[in-house]
Amino acid sequence: MAVHLCAKSEEHWYPADNEYIFCPLCGDKLLQKCLECQAEILKPEHKFCVKCGTEFRPNLNKKEKVEEEA
Repeated sequence: MAVHLCAKSEEHWYPADNEYIFCPLCGDKLLQKCLECQAEILKPEHKFCVKCGTEFRPNLNKKEKVEEEA
C-alpha cells in the first residue's frame, strides 16, 4: 500500500487510495511520489526513496536541525 506524505509534518500521512491532494491538517500539498524518480512512497516512516535515495522531506530536516542548534 502506498502513502501520501505531508511535507510539513512526519505525523501527517494518508493512504494513497484516497483523493487527498492537500493535507487536511495544515493545507500543504501532499507528496504523492518521489520527486526525482516518481516511485511510490511505500510507508509513512520512510524518509528516503527506496529506488533512488532522494530525501522526501529535506526542508523538514533542516528546520529540525536549526531548532536543535538554537
